[in-house]
Amino acid sequence: MTAKNRPARFRVGRVSYYQHHGSWYLYFSDRNGPQRQRIGRSQAAAEQSAAIKNAEVLTGDTALTLPSPQVLLPGAAEMDRRSFAASAMALLGGLVELGHGLRGEQVL
Repeated sequence: MTAKNRPARFRVGRVSYYQHHGSWYLYFSDRNGPQRQRIGRSQAAAEQSAAIKNAEVLTGDTALTLPSPQVLLPGAAEMDRRSFAASAMALLGGLVELGHGLRGEQVL
């Protein structure tokens, strides 16, 4: 008798995620019992959702979300690729300038 091949499950804390028929799902238990939630076709999105859901399960807070790119960088949707790259390089250049003169233990 051969062992049944089981699909890979990945775990982030108390939440696992797995692929089933081409889509990724989360599996976790909360105060309502075992839950399964379809995420989509991206493993990266499933991993990110699992991390967020794990924080929600551990804290009991269901309002945890990551900020959108528009919150982190206002106006990013209106920028074209070249102007975005120029803005990002200017920001990084400014951070490098700020870092000069600091000792190694002062820089994160």
